[in-house]
Amino acid sequence: METLWGDEKLAPATQQKALAKKRTQSSYTNHDCVYYGHTWRVIGMLGEKQCTTCGLKIYCPLCTKHPLKNADPSYCSVHAPHDKEK
Repeated sequence: METLWGDEKLAPATQQKALAKKRTQSSYTNHDCVYYGHTWRVIGMLGEKQCTTCGLKIYCPLCTKHPLKNADPSYCSVHAPHDKEK
């Protein structure tokens, strides 16, 4: 289906899915992904990861010298601060 200007018009259900996906990607943080149990996949050679649910990208600032421009810093399990038991 096309609009008057020749642009493709999406079906209402498709438009809602696209808007929901766009909203989801911008509204989550890496802490939310951990809280809601999203899963990560490795997308780079230096361990950069991307959330499979919302598309958020993260990297460890101590492991990655040249991170992706649109990725958020988040410590990996090796560099995360650990509580020391006394």
